[in-house]
Amino acid sequence: MYTVMNRIPVPAESAAAFEERFVGSMRETLPGVAGLLGARLLRPRSRGTSTWR
Repeated sequence: MYTVMNRIPVPAESAAAFEERFVGSMRETLPGVAGLLGARLLRPRSRGTSTWR
C-alpha cells in the first residue's frame, strides 16, 4: 500500500476557488485509477498552521 501526501500552500483569499477546482479534478480523474481506495483533500485547522483535519 502507498500513501501520498502533498502540501500545497494556498493564499486564504484563493482557498475556496482552489478547493472547488481541486475536488472537481479529483472527481473527474481519480475514479479510473485501478486500485485506488480513496482520496482526501485536507484543510488546515486554522490559518497559518500546519495541523490538518
